[in-house]
Amino acid sequence: MYNLQDLKLKILDNQFADTFISKYHYSHTCSNIVVAIGEMIGNDLKNCIVFNYCCGREMASQVMVGGDNSNTLELSRMVSIEPKPKNLESYCIAKAVEWIKHNMPNIKIIISYADNSMGHKGYCYQASGFTYYGQSRPTKEHFLDKKRIHERVLNSRFGTSASEELKKLLGDRYEYKLNMETKSRYYKIIAQSKVEMKRIKKDILVESFPFPKGDNKRYDMSLNGNFASLDKANKKCDKVVVQQLDLFD
Repeated sequence: MYNLQDLKLKILDNQFADTFISKYHYSHTCSNIVVAIGEMIGNDLKNCIVFNYCCGREMASQVMVGGDNSNTLELSRMVSIEPKPKNLESYCIAKAVEWIKHNMPNIKIIISYADNSMGHKGYCYQASGFTYYGQSRPTKEHFLDKKRIHERVLNSRFGTSASEELKKLLGDRYEYKLNMETKSRYYKIIAQSKVEMKRIKKDILVESFPFPKGDNKRYDMSLNGNFASLDKANKKCDKVVVQQLDLFD
């Protein structure tokens, strides 16, 4: 087992991060990466965090006055590899936030969700100094040819994510359902000074609440070494991993 202090932060190639997250994250999806931050031991990737612009058009503006893609990011995906030391996720989030603070000073808010339907409560965000601002609304899930598809992809392919329009265009190929499972919502302020922190706090539009608690489901991501040499059944991921290892240096 390694120590957290042995980890080295690396900015990952977007194509590599997309392939890695799509393979190992439980959602098997990843899109529109703004920045992907990895924590490495040598050439072994131990944790990968992906940030993108907020998936909801009004999400940022609902959290902060003037919130938009110029000042807000969403922490949308994170994968940690077993075996891992205690508090790996919160440690890596803290390091990623620190990198964003120093390298993307325009970013003032980071938003993230914990998916209750997957047994997540957001303990890593709670340990990383995020503020909890309640539960999301029920969401609409889209399906194309019986496979779940994100509304962003629908917009890109068909110019709309409106169910009525998609039904007209695609007929029985398209289906949707309302998912009543909500998500725990979190945000974190990134300020360059105490004065700026005070100003941003005044611009926050959402109310904060006590942290949600309960059992947290864990996913065992045991790769037993450098994932570049494993799982030869997935040639695409292996190929991308091998090609991108030089980008970690």
